[in-house]
Amino acid sequence: MTDASSNMAISARGLSKRFRSYASNRQRLASWLTGGRWGDGRWIDALAEVSFEVRRGEALAVVGANGAGKSTLLKIVARTLRPSAGSVSCAGRIGALLELGMGFHPDFTGRENIRLNGLLLNFSRVEITRAEGRIIEFSELGPFIDQPIRTYSTGMIMRLGYSVAAAVSPDVLVIDEVLAVGDAYFQQKCFDHLRRYLAEGGTVLFVSHDAQAVLRICRRAILLERGHLVREGEPHAVLEEYGARLAAGGSSLAGDGRPALRVAVRGGAVHSGQFRAVIEEASLRLPDGSTPTVFVSGSEAELCLRGMVIYPVEHLTIGMLIRDRFGNDVFGTNSHLMGQRIDLQPGRSFHARFRLRLDLGPGPYSITAALHAGDQHLAGSYDWIDRLASFEIVQPADTRFSGLVRLPVELSVSDAGPTEPGRVTEMWRRLLAAAPSRLVAGGGGAEFVLAGATPVTTPQEESCWRLGEEAMVALSLAGPVVQLCCRLDHDAVPCEVELWAGCELLGRRTLSESAPKWAELAFDVPAGLVGLPAALRLVTRGVDDLADGEGIAGILCRGFICQA
Repeated sequence: MTDASSNMAISARGLSKRFRSYASNRQRLASWLTGGRWGDGRWIDALAEVSFEVRRGEALAVVGANGAGKSTLLKIVARTLRPSAGSVSCAGRIGALLELGMGFHPDFTGRENIRLNGLLLNFSRVEITRAEGRIIEFSELGPFIDQPIRTYSTGMIMRLGYSVAAAVSPDVLVIDEVLAVGDAYFQQKCFDHLRRYLAEGGTVLFVSHDAQAVLRICRRAILLERGHLVREGEPHAVLEEYGARLAAGGSSLAGDGRPALRVAVRGGAVHSGQFRAVIEEASLRLPDGSTPTVFVSGSEAELCLRGMVIYPVEHLTIGMLIRDRFGNDVFGTNSHLMGQRIDLQPGRSFHARFRLRLDLGPGPYSITAALHAGDQHLAGSYDWIDRLASFEIVQPADTRFSGLVRLPVELSVSDAGPTEPGRVTEMWRRLLAAAPSRLVAGGGGAEFVLAGATPVTTPQEESCWRLGEEAMVALSLAGPVVQLCCRLDHDAVPCEVELWAGCELLGRRTLSESAPKWAELAFDVPAGLVGLPAALRLVTRGVDDLADGEGIAGILCRGFICQA
């Protein structure tokens, strides 16, 4: 893009891509040798005049059935494939995770492939070395990082691929379905990273068949069908359209490509399907028959449906689904899953009643209801109704909780006796193994400042932390002495500074120096803690004499050092 001040990260205009398909390799060879005069194949339009825009800090989902053109679109955006027509422009560097193992050499180790990818991305050797540690740490591959890629599982390859793509600090991150092969822990880690990346102004183009993943990450979506962009908008609306087209057979490779019939009715509900059987009326009621729109969490309720069978249907199933305000599925069931067989002939009506406890968290919800064949609506969708009813859940007066569901829970707590010192140090080993032995303000490692220290700059332009009454840092006790460089923020009476390692007091020192002088406070480390990481607690006594109008202790600290 030519305008550096523009907020647009991706701009696609009229993108089209045609591939030629041959009936045989002989036909392909004849076409190549004769410049296309013999052995002409048929043309396939993978993309047809697709246009869209994505702004900085935005995640756009691309959904559609297999063969819809999603991967082709992402490859064009990632500049690994040229369009037959149209143009696409991206602001800044692109990081792409298109195919599992793409860009990796199977005989190279994970570490060697990191370096190879860095060179392919035109990184200098210094930049590669700097990024290598972050990639290995994020991937959590441990000793496997020095094993050949061909020995990796698909999940391990995904870990390395995502870690490399994320570490290049791209302006645009393109992801094609590969997160689906990862384990639940690493998937969550990737989603957390994507949220931070978006909050920092990054842009994501995301392909997935997982509706929940789309709803968690994206605020806009586009639907592709047979290379055409057929819907753009909020993810839940696009996913509803996608589901309706799947049910109608219009998004399958063998389908006729027709749009699904979707009919909006009073109240915002949207019907789609074949309409062999239909739902006429629905209501969410209390046992007394009343129909409020606000329910107390834990209330007994009934979802009542009235409908009719118009034409012959096979294995009629009646189902319901509750979704939260983001469109995430919270709970769903149907008569097939509940083991109830329904046999209704054409011309017959029915009443259905789902009795349930609304053990849900506070907030707005919507209900989807469906009539279909078998265990899921793709086999034959007779009437699928999105946003059939809306309701809100409020907290009960006697119970407070958080989350989407209210589960039966009991809590008991008992004193298990004194904590052995060895258990504390073992936990420090597990949690704080990466802690540095030197922690200096403005020098990195801010994540090891655990609490009570705010970065500030003195009038002399010195970087330091302003400490509260209590501060905590993670430090490797590599030597026998911990040194603190600190001073009073302004002229005041001397105060006492205590340093603790767990339940053990390392010492108590008096601080009287004020600007511009700095004091070096030394604390002896017990022999049993030398060589271990620790969470150190710094306590200031006499803070009331130093507190300013905001109640912040007037102590500045430049660093914590404990080197061998």
